[in-house]
Amino acid sequence: MKNGYKYFFYKLYRFAERVPSPWWSEWKAALYLSVVEFLFLVSLEDIF
Repeated sequence: MKNGYKYFFYKLYRFAERVPSPWWSEWKAALYLSVVEFLFLVSLEDIF
């Protein structure tokens, strides 16, 4: 599962870097990491 989240984050980040304006990379990475964290927490909710 951990590798799946890493892959998802990598794909989102690479997509964001391909756009014509690669500025704000750190902010975009933080946003995508927050999305991945949210998905992880939602998946934990299903367990409990």
